[in-house]
Amino acid sequence: MDSIKAPWKIYRAGKLCAEAVTHREAQGIVKQLSKLYPGDRLYCQYEGRNIAHCGDGGKPL
Repeated sequence: MDSIKAPWKIYRAGKLCAEAVTHREAQGIVKQLSKLYPGDRLYCQYEGRNIAHCGDGGKPL
């Protein structure tokens, strides 16, 4: 997947295992993976652009 289209990255045991477009989708993936792998550490990271720096005149939240 393209990193711009899927800015949410989910890592399991230090390796990339899933990508998501929205925060809600990422939360759902983490929830499902935590059920499949209860002993593993899951890490979710946003690697997209910051809204305030998008160049479209966005204002910080």
